[in-house]
Amino acid sequence: MIDPRPYQTEAIDALDLHLAHKPTNPCVIIPTGGGKSITMAWAIQKWKIEYPPFRCMVLAHRKELVSQNAQELHDLMGKWNVGVYAASLKQRDTESDIIFAAIDSVWDRWGEFPAFDVLIVDEAQHIPAKGEGKYRRFIAGCKMLNPNLRVVGFTATPFRLGCGPICHKTHILNEICYEAYVCDLIRDGYLCKLRSKVGD
Repeated sequence: MIDPRPYQTEAIDALDLHLAHKPTNPCVIIPTGGGKSITMAWAIQKWKIEYPPFRCMVLAHRKELVSQNAQELHDLMGKWNVGVYAASLKQRDTESDIIFAAIDSVWDRWGEFPAFDVLIVDEAQHIPAKGEGKYRRFIAGCKMLNPNLRVVGFTATPFRLGCGPICHKTHILNEICYEAYVCDLIRDGYLCKLRSKVGD
């Protein structure tokens, strides 16, 4: 069993503080290689321990991310009451308290699930800033089941090409609650130093 790194603990604490005291939907920024999946798993574990009826779905846009994120929580909590819904993985769990799902498989199936307390969107830069889109359709449907639903984003990229910042008062995600910076993680030895390749 590994312990959270200091910045991972800070991210979870900042996320908890935001959800407890603000009505807006927060986003956590952790650079690639910084342990985003395990940070999500620790946050879910904490919420589940503090409130056993807690229900959550973690959405991702690729089956590899769905599988990776589910495995992190399996390793942390065991397989009890943790499921996957992804057609590409041939799994369609609708009843588990914690479900890892592919957005392409669930976007129009929100009515098949009991109400969630929290939706986590991994690679949250894929939520469109405007219009409908699969994420927005699914989130809107889940809010019909639970008007108090909170949406949490995790990403290494707080910007969307052509749209700018992914957090805005009129977007699904409203503000960044914590950001771990690449330079700090390199300085503290959690990431390798950047090396550029010289062309011929």
